[in-house]
Amino acid sequence: MDGLHLRSGIPREKLSEFHGNSFMERCTSCRVEYFPDFEVESVGLKETSRRCSNADFDLKLKDTVLDWEDALPPEEMNPAHAHCEKADIVLCLGTSQRSNHSVM
Repeated sequence: MDGLHLRSGIPREKLSEFHGNSFMERCTSCRVEYFPDFEVESVGLKETSRRCSNADFDLKLKDTVLDWEDALPPEEMNPAHAHCEKADIVLCLGTSQRSNHSVM
């Protein structure tokens, strides 16, 4: 949620933001992600004060941080599942996420 993984240089397409990122906003129409250099002021997938720069949409952006009752987003879970299927080892740190697969 703190964006440090992205600042480390790991490409966004190699990561799954299960719980969101407090330094990211997203347009709900075109799905473009914005990474301001400040922490977004809301949580719970709420509108922020900034707008999408795409002239076709010009909608308010939304934060990406899940609230307690929000389900994990399929657009993050599906690629994560595909990466796990290809991996020799998976490290899951700092989360209470559970897997349906057992490790032997």
